[in-house]
Amino acid sequence: MIHAPSAKVRERIGPMDNRDELTQKYFNGKATVDTGGTVFEINGKVLSDADYIGLTGAPDGSTIAVRQGVAGVELVAKNPAMFDWPAEYSLVALSGTSDTMLLDETIMIKKGLPAGIGLRLFGRQAVAAERLGIETIALEAAGSATSSTFNGYYTWPRYGFNAGLTAAEVVRLPKHLGQAATVADLMNSESGRRWWLANGTGRFMEFDLTAGSRSWQTLHTVLQEKGVKP
Repeated sequence: MIHAPSAKVRERIGPMDNRDELTQKYFNGKATVDTGGTVFEINGKVLSDADYIGLTGAPDGSTIAVRQGVAGVELVAKNPAMFDWPAEYSLVALSGTSDTMLLDETIMIKKGLPAGIGLRLFGRQAVAAERLGIETIALEAAGSATSSTFNGYYTWPRYGFNAGLTAAEVVRLPKHLGQAATVADLMNSESGRRWWLANGTGRFMEFDLTAGSRSWQTLHTVLQEKGVKP
């Protein structure tokens, strides 16, 4: 019979790391944060270096600059080994509400890295943002079936982002997909995903951080499908 390690053994070997191998290799919070000496808060909570690393999803070896911008707090993560150019984010207060939105402006992961880096990066962002009480993550999901550079129009909704379909797209839908009104509706089935991959285009999309939301359900599903344990 195999017994669980005793408390003394656990103390010697340290906590168990049940994350998947790729997450363990690239995501351990080993990034440098520069706030320029400014203290920033969200929802009454002073942000720590760990919060900034989480909000950017920064892989190990990143440097993160945090500054006050015109629209909100701006975060720029640099990692020449993993990003084609710096990844930019903003924490924006939504007009007329007390809600905060995390706006992902650019994330371009270098080709040749193992598949799944982007999914792990975003998963960490989503968890950090929810913990801080942020309501939404939004971005421009760029690209189309004809683009050789950007595939965000398809990848981001696979991770749980959503946007409405245009009237022209609804008219073009095959009969069996005719009830779809949003990109997320198409992501519900393999045939819908195939149609969007071949016909979709880029647009502004949002991830709903509300507990139990459709966005979270979609993200949890794809994490399980890909064997990701962040």
